[in-house]
Amino acid sequence: MNIRYSNGKERNENFMNIQIFGTKKCSDTRKAERFFKERGIKYQFVDMKEKGISKGEVTSVAQANGGLENMINWEGKDKDMLALIKYIADEDKLAKILENPQVIRTPVVRMESSQRLDISRIYGKGGNRICIVGDGGFSSGIFGG
Repeated sequence: MNIRYSNGKERNENFMNIQIFGTKKCSDTRKAERFFKERGIKYQFVDMKEKGISKGEVTSVAQANGGLENMINWEGKDKDMLALIKYIADEDKLAKILENPQVIRTPVVRMESSQRLDISRIYGKGGNRICIVGDGGFSSGIFGG
């Protein structure tokens, strides 16, 4: 299956190793799963309610997205936890986020690629794109808006 990247190039990417971190109830997570499924791209779903997310993964995604603040779903249900995370010392935020992964915007997509994968068809013109850390290893980003 050919995938169109944000630079306009197309490539067959059925061999990509993709993980989707999210929750089963999250509509954006379901959109990400549908995106890859419709294109015949294999992926692994990781339920963050059951397994959480590693410190390294959170750090990698935070770097790709401009910091921990940009990973937080500030519209989430747990307003007390969100307020605590907002006002605690920066060095304590990561630990608190790891203890409470429900505050992370989902889905988080981890893929083995140094390219940017164009997903604008899901969100329409001006839609969000997966943020990729291009080091030749695994790359991570927040898929949803």
